[in-house]
Amino acid sequence: TPATRKGLRNELLLRRGLCSGLKGTGVPHRARELPTTRQNAKGFGASVARWMRAEKQSIAAPPFPRKLPWVNVATLRMDQQRGKAVLVEFWDFCRVNSLRTLPYLKAWHERYADAGLRIIGVHTGGFPPARIETNVRRAVERLRIPWPVAIDTDLQVWHIYGNQGWPARYLWAPDQTLYSMHYGEGAYQETEREIQQLLGVERE
Repeated sequence: TPATRKGLRNELLLRRGLCSGLKGTGVPHRARELPTTRQNAKGFGASVARWMRAEKQSIAAPPFPRKLPWVNVATLRMDQQRGKAVLVEFWDFCRVNSLRTLPYLKAWHERYADAGLRIIGVHTGGFPPARIETNVRRAVERLRIPWPVAIDTDLQVWHIYGNQGWPARYLWAPDQTLYSMHYGEGAYQETEREIQQLLGVERE
């Protein structure tokens, strides 16, 4: 919509001021020595592909660290989301590809939250401005993100997932097993169809 495009354009202009001149390797500097998904001791996220449909009941949803700071909720436990389709999205407000994914997440939240979809954002900053908690909280408010967002400054969730980049989304079935995963932009139609399948709803 025009309003959405205007909001994204304004955020990109703000990003240029706050995050300009920054260069990264694609992962947070403290994550470069962390195990990759193929090396992760728990085997989480093995056989990584850009978009992957998980084998049935192959990987269980890991819990969130207990003392993790959150935005929009006081705290959140993954085991309490059983019975819902849960989409976990790793993002960074300093990265334009994360910002371009937001309109799709907002559309899914609007269409399917009442049917049982729970979106959970995990903000893992790759640049110094995005590692400041107050900046993350302001970005969530500025971007009008309504779902819970974990502030993963210390890379706890990133490490648990063995995540490799932004944006990254993990779709969990109501029984809390991994249904699919995707790195990067795109595959929006595929993800929406999977959400519909998990919720048992149909939309055009």
